[in-house]
Parts: sequence; structure tokens; C-alpha cells
Amino acid sequence: MKKIGLVAGGIVVVLLGGAVITPSFVDWEKYKPLIQSKVEDATGYEVTFGGKLDLAVLPFPHLVIENLGVSVPATAGRDAVELLSLKQAEVSVALLPLLSKRVEVNTVNLVEPVIRLEVAKDGTQTWMTEKLSAGKKDDGAGQPSGATKEQAITLDNLKIEKGTFIYADRRTAKETKLDGIDAVIKADSLSGPFKVKGDFDWNKQTIEIDAQTGRMEKGAKTLALQTIVGLPASKSEVNFSGVVALGGAPEVQGETNIKTPDLSAMIAAFTGKPNPALAKAVDVRGMLTASADEADMKTATFAFGDIKASGSIAVANLGGKNNAPMDVQVVLASDTPVNLDSFMKSSGGSGAKAAAKGDAATKKPFIPETLALPMAIDARVDATLSALSAKGATFNNVKFVVEKKAGQIRLIEQSGEMPGGGSLKSSATLAYASSTAAKTGGVVYSNPTLNFETAATAQKPVTILSAFVPDATIKSMGTLLKDSMAVTAKGTVTPTKAEVSSGSLDLGKTKVDLAGSYALDKSGKDDAAITLRGSGINIDNFIARDVKAENNAVAPAPATGAAKPMEAVIRETVSKLNLPVDLSVDAVLDNVTMRGVTYNAIRVNGSLKDNALDVKSAALEDSDGNAMSMKGTVRDLKNLAGLDIVLGGKTRDTEAMLKSFGVKTDKLPKDFGPLDLSVALAGEKPESLNFTANAKAMDGELQASGNVVNALTKPDVDKIAARVMHPNFEKLIQRFSPTYRAGVGIKKELDAYANVNLADGAYDVTGIKINLGSMALAGDVRADMKAAKPSITGKIQAGTVPLDQLVGKDPASSGSKSAGGGSSKSGDLRWSRNAINTAWMQAYNMDLAVTAKTITYGNWVLDNADLGVTLKDGTLNIAKMNAGVQGGTMALSGTVKSSAQERQPIAMDVKADFVNVALEQLASGFSGSKPIKAKGKASLNVAVKASGLSPAALISDLNGQGKLSGENVVIEGFDLAALSRSLVSTTKVFDNISGLVGGALKGGQTSFDTIDGPFTIAEGIVRYDNFVMKGPAATITNKGQVNLPLWTIDMTSTIDLVEPEDAPNLPVRFQGPLDKPGNAFANSALESYVGARINQKLQKELGEKLGDKLGGSDALSGVIGGLLGGSAPKATAPTQQPTPVAEPEVAPSAGETEAAPTQPTAEPQPVQQEQKPAMTPEEELIRGVLGGVLGGR
Repeated sequence: MKKIGLVAGGIVVVLLGGAVITPSFVDWEKYKPLIQSKVEDATGYEVTFGGKLDLAVLPFPHLVIENLGVSVPATAGRDAVELLSLKQAEVSVALLPLLSKRVEVNTVNLVEPVIRLEVAKDGTQTWMTEKLSAGKKDDGAGQPSGATKEQAITLDNLKIEKGTFIYADRRTAKETKLDGIDAVIKADSLSGPFKVKGDFDWNKQTIEIDAQTGRMEKGAKTLALQTIVGLPASKSEVNFSGVVALGGAPEVQGETNIKTPDLSAMIAAFTGKPNPALAKAVDVRGMLTASADEADMKTATFAFGDIKASGSIAVANLGGKNNAPMDVQVVLASDTPVNLDSFMKSSGGSGAKAAAKGDAATKKPFIPETLALPMAIDARVDATLSALSAKGATFNNVKFVVEKKAGQIRLIEQSGEMPGGGSLKSSATLAYASSTAAKTGGVVYSNPTLNFETAATAQKPVTILSAFVPDATIKSMGTLLKDSMAVTAKGTVTPTKAEVSSGSLDLGKTKVDLAGSYALDKSGKDDAAITLRGSGINIDNFIARDVKAENNAVAPAPATGAAKPMEAVIRETVSKLNLPVDLSVDAVLDNVTMRGVTYNAIRVNGSLKDNALDVKSAALEDSDGNAMSMKGTVRDLKNLAGLDIVLGGKTRDTEAMLKSFGVKTDKLPKDFGPLDLSVALAGEKPESLNFTANAKAMDGELQASGNVVNALTKPDVDKIAARVMHPNFEKLIQRFSPTYRAGVGIKKELDAYANVNLADGAYDVTGIKINLGSMALAGDVRADMKAAKPSITGKIQAGTVPLDQLVGKDPASSGSKSAGGGSSKSGDLRWSRNAINTAWMQAYNMDLAVTAKTITYGNWVLDNADLGVTLKDGTLNIAKMNAGVQGGTMALSGTVKSSAQERQPIAMDVKADFVNVALEQLASGFSGSKPIKAKGKASLNVAVKASGLSPAALISDLNGQGKLSGENVVIEGFDLAALSRSLVSTTKVFDNISGLVGGALKGGQTSFDTIDGPFTIAEGIVRYDNFVMKGPAATITNKGQVNLPLWTIDMTSTIDLVEPEDAPNLPVRFQGPLDKPGNAFANSALESYVGARINQKLQKELGEKLGDKLGGSDALSGVIGGLLGGSAPKATAPTQQPTPVAEPEVAPSAGETEAAPTQPTAEPQPVQQEQKPAMTPEEELIRGVLGGVLGGR
């Protein structure tokens, strides 16, 4: 036995020695081709050995292979595919267990293995060769029943170092790559149980795995599996405990737990982009059922931060069949209130705050510009929340459904109950215009647009708004939020712009339609736009006003110190318009009531962008017809530069409108009425602005243009072109002076134009053109305003100037008592007793030259008038006033001196020369009527002085002298030559006296060779002591006076006939109002003269017929005298003083014509006499003869 043991031990030693020594003598390289051939024959794979192949038995069997490669050979239409590359593989097996037919693999070390599995475009698995496919079909064929027995193989430690696994699908061009695989695998047998622990890198993230399986029992359909997959970077992990289906498609089922302390970090592990709003702990638990194509988790619970929910998750198309995306369905229900404040705080602020700071670098988009997903995925989330809160406002029973398909995310439904009562419903669609697929299988969506539509009602708006609006703002809204509110909005949102295309706001009975947008601008201020439409808005209902407090409010104490200059106030106001955004506004509001005033329309359409104001239109109109409007631009609002603005205003009652703004209207013309005003301003700087203004008021229109200088400091105007138009000049003047009256000729259309330029403190008024009815004026005037007393100089050219109509008539003088005849002891009312206002004479100096084609004043008609007048220190000097007057000339000069003190008399000194002027027009001009009709010319020179406080005082103090002269003058209306012929004629001498005088004084004309009438003036009374008119038929001597203060005349004209030589002097007295005097002719002298002539002829006739029957000539004369009513004249009687015309007790009223003095009738009425005895025959004979004589035989 001892020998047998020795022999056996020797054999073992020999075998061991052979096992150690023999491999040293074997060249294993020779076996590489054999191995390659056997592998290829069995699998169809091509094997390459790039390194050594070494096999050893002791101290334990082990195999070392270096640079091993395994590939699938190329076929028709397909290149070769490398399945495996291996830097080194080392396998060691326990020796002694081999003796008992057990394989115990101690270690397997795979260094840098690279496994690549690829699916061809036609769906072929490239790692499956024809031989493998054929062998798979033959599996189990020819094996006896029950012949198989599991081989006893254990794997203590399979270690993979720096491995790589690549799965490529050419159908989808997707490739999944696991890098840096470090793992340890253990197996008690080929049937398990198995243990795997290691990590690998995927998508630049390290993933850890720790898995353990149960034993695969013969015939079993499932395999127990417990695994933990973790993401160390985010401390996230997935725990699974369940079973894996064996055979067929892989399936798993078990309790699954997905948890992470930071969802944002977990998402970033796959997308590379964190989402701070999701930086919350997540814990998802449920029963997971999954296959290669789909998975679902039912009765799942979800925890996100403090939010807890339950529901389910279903995922379909995990394998991406037909290149379709994965589909995820999520249903959630939460009884835990969801607080959005935590998400907002985590978001790190909003883009609005950054926009307010104007920092383009910090402006965040309204919605993310891209959405990155680890894979193509469609999803639907159906969530029901018991409450959703934000900043203390809680929305109850919130439900929303969100669906994602391809590049579109839709908010299909969203509803909830508003805080304080009300409802909220919304829908939205987030569409991405483009997408990019990553090599890793992920998808990046870009160019998003969110379309939304929402409708909300709030029973208590203050409840919800107080959660988002500062308390001070809520308080300032007063009663604005007392009524219920309804809001609708529809619009779009992009990363850089949010827009409400249509919306409405219902607040109580007020409804406003609104729209707007807000666009981010990386280069400057953001752009905001607002559009408002509304009607029937009563702002007073929304403004909390304490009327009692307002009425009892104490006026603030006046500010101490100097008031701010206007420029500072304006610039301070403008600075408040420096908004953090560029703003556009388009508002149309009708029937708006504010502070008790109803505005029919409020219109605003404009923008404030890049410090530039652009008002396309702005208008305000109230119910009283008052309206204001504005349009234009200000290029640089901060510096008020680049202005181009048009302002407009209308009012039906200017006075009432100004009073409503607290403006005093005492200096406004009475009954100013409506006003339509338009002003355009344009210029680079406020120091110089061009303006154009149109004003329609008082039935007229003012047009003006020019330049406004120093608009913000000391405004003044320059380079003005002005035009005034009015249909009736009289009515225009009456607006300022109600008592003004003008003739018909001046009640005409006014059209006045002039240019005004400012230079060195002086205004140059040039290009003056004034059309007033038929009157036309032109010229240039300069007004120097820089001196202590302004001065005016210039030249005026005129056409026809109706001066009396231009100055106007005093209505008090029309119809005055003294105008109708008879004198007034108190003076004629035509002379005003009001003090003359001479303040204008002290206010400025003047030097004017005026020429006119024609000037009319009363009965005066001045042709080619040339006036030179100066005014200096209160003294008006008329250097010349020359004109043609009815074929003659007029030359007038004089001075008028005023006092610098109020209510002091003025003094005037005037000289006038009229040469060869038509006598009739000269008399008519001075009297104001037409007292005579005459032919021929006369000359008048006069020099007067006067002083007084009023026009009446000046006339009463008028003193001076003058002379009226003329030659070859013919005066119409009386014929003294005819009177002479009648008196000489033997026939006409027997006419009755009234007929004789009437015929001489009515009609015809009388010629005068010369007129010579010197006169003196004292206290307004013109005296004629020897006014002689000599002619071929008679000489008239005039003596009397003209009382200018009383406007009366008392003049006696004595007529001395040339023939007959014995004709008596005939007096005529003119007495009464100067413009319409009465006259009386003294008939007594003429009657005595005619009576004597009749007596002489009767004596001759009767003496021849009666002889001495009557007792001689004396008896005949007595009889004739008795029959004629008197004794025979003894001699020519002297001229008797006529009886003065009595002053009427009542003067004719205005407009009445005074009756002419009554003339004796041709046949005087017989005087009633006592009855006498019948005449004797002689007496009847005498009467017959007398009748024949007086009958004119």
C-alpha cells in the first residue's frame, strides 16, 4: 500500500510538473489559426489576435488573450462589423474542482472591452450570422429527453475595466453609448443567482447600478430581480423589486421607487440644462409593469416638495418603433394645496424686473427659448388639485389637462374657483416651430409660440389683486374694486414678446375692451403697447372722494422762497415721462364721466420710444362741446428738442370754459362765444420755434405764423405773418366797444394781413394789406419796444378811406334835441362831455406818414391825401395834412399837447388853408349838411387854438380867426336879378308881394363877382361882422354868428338890389340848427315900395275916367287909400326888423325832417269885417278900375 501511495504521489508530481513544464514548450501561436477556424465554423465570426495567446495550468489554470477582435464578415451590400475588441482578457479557473467535473471560475478580467451591436437599415441584427441563425433553429434537435444536465459552473468574479457598449440603429440613425463601464459580476451557477455592481457613463453622467437576481429554475417563466440605479451627481436613484419575464420579449413587473432630492439636477443630468423652478425633492412610488415597448405605473403616489398626489403613469413605444416618439400619459390628483410661491422664488426673479432695470444681459425670456428632452416624447398630463395658491391667494378645485405632441404643447383645459368667489377657465397651445435631434436620442425644440385664451370672473377683485398688487396701490384704487369683475384675454407669447390680441374688462357696469403687448429688447428699453376701447365709463364711481373733507380742506400755506421758473417746472414734468419702457397707447373712450364732467370722447394714439414722443392723435371732448386735440412729435423729450406739434381746441362758450379752469374773463370781450383754435409748433429747440395758428371766433378768423423765441423762459414772438378776416367790421369792433356805430359803407368784410419781425427789441410790421369793404390799406410800420417809451414809425398807403364810418358815430348824438332845430341852452349833445383819454399819447412816440387816394368824413371828400404826423412825449404834431378838395387843395397843420397826469386838459393849435375849393362842398363840409347850392370856388384860411378836458370843452374854448373868399361864384336857389326885373316891370309890379318874393327866392340863381368874409372865433362862436358878397344883380352883406358849442346859426343877410335904383334893402334872417337853419324874409319894405307904385298908377287911371267927380286928387287919393286899406305913402319907409322865428318847444325826434319856415301865401285870407252900406256908383267904378289894375292889365 505504501508503494501504491508512493507511485500515485509520483504520478501526481509528474503530472503537475508536466503541467508546469509542458506549456513552456508549447508554441500557442500555432493554435491561433485553429482557434479562428473553429470559432468561424461554429459561429461564422472572424477572430483576430493582435497580441499574445498564453495558457498555463499551475498554480491554477488560466488563459491570457491580448488584442482580441471578433467581427461579422462582410456580405453583399454590407460592410464588416466589429462586434468585440478587447485589449486583454484573463481567465483563471480553480484546478482541483476540475477533477470533480466542476468549473469554478475564480476571475475573469476584461480590460477595455468594446462591444458594438448594430441593427442595419433593413432591420437585420448584424451580430446574427447565418450559422448562428441556423444553429438557433436546430436547438434541442437530437437531444434525448432528460439528457441535459446543468453543468456545474460558478463565476466568482467577472470584472470589466473601462468597457464600452454601443448600440446603433441605422434605421433611426440613433446610437446609444455607455462609456467607462466598470463592473463586477458574480454567479453561483449559470442559472444564477447573479449579482452585478458597477457604474458607467451615459450622456456625460455617471450611472451606478447594483442588481441581484434569483436563480433561474428549470421551466420557470420569471426571474426575481432587485436593482438600484443611481445618479451620483444628483443623488437620484431608481429602486426596483420584482420579477423579470423569461423567454420571449423581456418584461418586468414590480414595486418601483424613483426619488431625487433635486428634480432640476436630475433633469440636468440628461438635458444639460437645469430648471430652478423644479429644484424640489421628488418621490414616485408604484407598481411598475414594463416591456421592451411600454410601461405603466398604476396606483402610484407622487411627492414633489410638499405636494403629494396620487395617480398613474403609462409609457408607450419605449423602443421607438417606426421612428415614433415615446408616449407618456400621467393622471394626477392632489388633496394637498399647491403653493406656486416656492416655484417663483426658485426661478430667481422675472424678466420684468430685469427689464425695469434696463439691463439687457439680465432680461429673461417670457417662456424658455428651447425645450430639451432626453428623447422624443409625447405626453398628456391630467391633473386635479384641491387648491392652488400664490402669494396668499388660493384657487380651489383647479383642474388642467396638458398634452404634448411632437413640437406642440396644449393646455386643453384649465379651470378653477377664484379667491373670494368667481371662476377661471383657460386654454393654451405652446408650439415649437423647429426641432433638432441629438445623437444621444434627445430632442431640442426651439422657436416657441404660446397661444392662450382665458376667461375669469371675480366676485371680490380686491381679494385676488391684493395678492399681486402692493397695498398702497390697492388703497389708491379706492372704490374701483368694490364691484365684481370679469376679464377675458386672448393672445400669444414668445420668448421675447407677450401680446394680448383681444380682451375685455367688466367692472360693475363699466366695460372696456383692451389689447396690448410687451416685447423684450436686448439693445435698449422694452416695448409696451396698450389698446383700450370703452364706453359709458363713470370714473367717479371708482374714485374714493371725501367731499366733506375737500370742502373743509385748509388751503396749503404759501411756499416760501422764490417760485420755480417756468422752465424748471416744465422740465421737471417732462422728466416724469422717462418711463422704463418704450410705450405705445391707442385708447378710444366714449361717454366718460370724471369729477362730475361728462366727456363724449377721449382719444389717445401715440408712442413714447427712445425718448421720442410721437402723438398720432389725441383728443378730448366734453358734453358742452368743448374739445381739445393734439398731434405731432418731440424727437428728444428730455431736452425738448425736435418739436413738431399741432394743438387744437374748440368750445361753444369760451368764457364758461375759461372760468372752469379758474381763468379770469373780465377782460374778455362780452359775448365772446365759440372758439375754434389750431396752433402748430415746430423747431429744434424751445429757444426758437416756428408756429402757425388759426383761430375762429366772434364770427371771424385769425391766421398767424411766425417764430416763438425763449418759449420756456421769457416767451416772445418774431417773424409773424398775421391775417384777420371778419364778415362785418362794425360787429367786430362792437365786440370790444359795444357803443360803436358805423355807416353802411363800413359794415363790410374785413381782410387784414401783415408781417411782423422782431429785431433788437423792435417790431417791424411790413407788407401791411388791409381790405375793409371798398377801402384798401398797405404799408410798413416799425414799433421799437426796447426804450422806456415805445416808438412807432412807418408809412401807410390807402385807397378810399371812409373816416367817419371807420371812427363810428355816437348813438347819443343821433336824435338829440338840438339836432332838430332851436338851440339848447345846455349845448348840443353831439359834443361829448366825457374826458378825452390821452393815455395813449403818453404811452408811446410815433412818426407816421399816411397817403390815401381818397378820405371821406361826413361831407368832406379829400383826394390824394398826404399826412405826416409825429407823437413825442405826449405832443401830437401834424406836420402836414395836404389833400385835394373838390378841385382845390387843403393844407392843414397843428399840434395837440396832452398832460402826463390824468384828467388834465389838452391843448391844440391848428391851421388850415383851403384854396380854390368848390364853395358848395366847402359849406357842406363845415356844416354837415347842404345849406346852399353853388357854383364856383372859394378859399378859406383858419387858425384856431383851444384847450379842454373833453370834446365839448375844446369846442367851447375854440379861439382864432379866418377868412372866406371867392370869385365868380353862382349861388342857386334864389334869383335876385329876376326880383329886380319884376320891380322894374310895369306889369309885374302889380303882382302880389308874396308871389313876387316867392318867385325870386325859389329857383333860379344869382351870380357874385366876389366873396369876402373875414371872421373871428371866440369861445367856440364864429362871428361875421362884414361878410360881403358882390354881384351884378345885388350885393349881400352878412352879419351874425355861428355857435359851435350849441351847433346853431343866427345870421342876417341884407340884399341891396342894383335895379331899380329906388328899391329898398331887403333883409333875410337865418336862424336855427347849423345843419338845417330856418330863414325869414322881411316883406314890409318891399310892400311899401310896391304900394307907392300902385297908388301912382291908380291915380293916373282913375283921374282920366272920373276927373273931378271925387273932389280932386286928394279926394281920389283918399278913396284909393281907403280901398287899399291905408293912406297914400308919403315916403319910403325904413326896413323893419322881422319877428324872430319862435323856438319850438319840442325838437323833432331822431330821423324826422324839420319843416321849412312858412312863406306868405299869394292870396291872403280876407279878414272878417263888419257889414258896410252899399257902395255908390262912383265907388263901384273905382273898385272896377282898381281890380283891373291889380289884375295886371
